[in-house]
Amino acid sequence: MLGYVNRTHAVLNHSWDTYKTLFHFEVVLIIFSMISIGFWFYVILTAKNMHPNVRRLNAFYYGQYLIQLGFWILQPIIILNEALDG
Repeated sequence: MLGYVNRTHAVLNHSWDTYKTLFHFEVVLIIFSMISIGFWFYVILTAKNMHPNVRRLNAFYYGQYLIQLGFWILQPIIILNEALDG
């Protein structure tokens, strides 16, 4: 996560375009992470040589991580779309 960005200050310092580029890069990295975690989530759920309880625990862990990444991706998208502007 990029952290706190004061857009008004960034616009005044002419660094808002740089932050927008970093936000786009962050979205791409999060999507890549979601694809990777989704792949391992699928592998764990379809693994037959694992005890069912271990499969469920691992799936729960990776499922929570996918949900968390989903929320992480919302923040830069909302900022870039300027959806919260008054």
